[in-house]
Amino acid sequence: MKRIVTISAVLISLLSACDPGNSLIYSNIPLNIDTRTIPEAGVVNQPLYIMAHCTAPNGCWNNLHFSFNKLEDFKYELVALGNFESYGSCPDVLLTADTTITFTPASAGKYVVVSWITPYSSENDTIYVEPEAGR
Repeated sequence: MKRIVTISAVLISLLSACDPGNSLIYSNIPLNIDTRTIPEAGVVNQPLYIMAHCTAPNGCWNNLHFSFNKLEDFKYELVALGNFESYGSCPDVLLTADTTITFTPASAGKYVVVSWITPYSSENDTIYVEPEAGR
């Protein structure tokens, strides 16, 4: 009888550890951008290359990626994102992601790139785009 109770207790413990009710799953959570390189100048209709790197603090993160979106004319946003999925504990590893974004400005002017360095703070970089040569 004591053995049946012990086996039952072990089975209940194992089943409750696998309970999906104890899980946390979030999608597209902002991450810190560790480094970025944004050019200071460019020419209309010629590609510019924006590079960025992010790190996730543990192995519960996956699908690390970057989003580069137009907010308004001459204003863009750079964000690092990832998915977080935990069932109780997270492996003690760092995950990283790098990107190179090709941006081809269509008009001359002062472009602002808002980079979200942390989920709560941003920094602005300015790209001065000149007209094409001979125009």
